[in-house]
Amino acid sequence: MILDPSEQSNQAFDFETENQYLKLTITALRDKIETLQIKQDEKIQKTKSASADEISQLQNTVNSLRDKLEKIQIREQEKIQKAVARANDENKQLKNIINMLREKLEVQDGDENQTKKK
Repeated sequence: MILDPSEQSNQAFDFETENQYLKLTITALRDKIETLQIKQDEKIQKTKSASADEISQLQNTVNSLRDKLEKIQIREQEKIQKAVARANDENKQLKNIINMLREKLEVQDGDENQTKKK
């Protein structure tokens, strides 16, 4: 099997052409991969940003609800304190009335006892 020199130069040309095409294909694939990577990085960044925004909004909502709850609790505590104060005042007034009535009864009993002794 003797190779014809013209075939060798033809084969070399084919290898060079194929090599050139492969290099172009590699370059095109690299460019495509880089483009896809950039798009993927952008999507990741957008997702992170959206997640950070959502987290921030949720934290603000939680803080707002916590503030409202604290205000409601404070108002309820104030209502309870006022109710207790009113009840204490009423009890005090009732005790004073009872003491006054007791004293009147004691005075009346004392007067009746003195009238009976006479």
